[in-house]
Amino acid sequence: MLPTLSDCKSYAQIDADYILDDGLISDLLKAAISWCEQYTGLLFTEQEITETKLLRHFRLKAPLISITSVKVLDENVDYNFTGEWVRSVNGVKTVIYRAGYPENTLPEPIKTAIKLMVQTLYRNREDYIVSDVTKAINQVPIGIKELLSPYSISGGLFL
Repeated sequence: MLPTLSDCKSYAQIDADYILDDGLISDLLKAAISWCEQYTGLLFTEQEITETKLLRHFRLKAPLISITSVKVLDENVDYNFTGEWVRSVNGVKTVIYRAGYPENTLPEPIKTAIKLMVQTLYRNREDYIVSDVTKAINQVPIGIKELLSPYSISGGLFL
């Protein structure tokens, strides 16, 4: 399970009864989750994904749970799956699959990285820039990359 507003407030030692900054902390939490997902190349929550691409093979989002179907022109086709890669015949492929961490399986270091990022951004607001459009963080607090690096896969940010 992803860290909650309450988890972040507790980690940052912010009184649970102090609610004036809850909106800000919630926005920082969303930005931290988004950045950490992009950095690692992983999905932190389980999702059903439908992707349509004109490629012979392409990488699925990770961690992969299952592949529901691979279709070309609405016809099921045979495919090979290796690691995160699906390979099948040429043509526009639609792949339906489930990926992400199932409920209560997100590793603790990832949760800690998210909470640390929220705490640092909250306490040092003037030192970090959070884009309203992409929620991308332009500077990374110390320790975040070290917590996330063991989980990062090829295809994440800066890898």
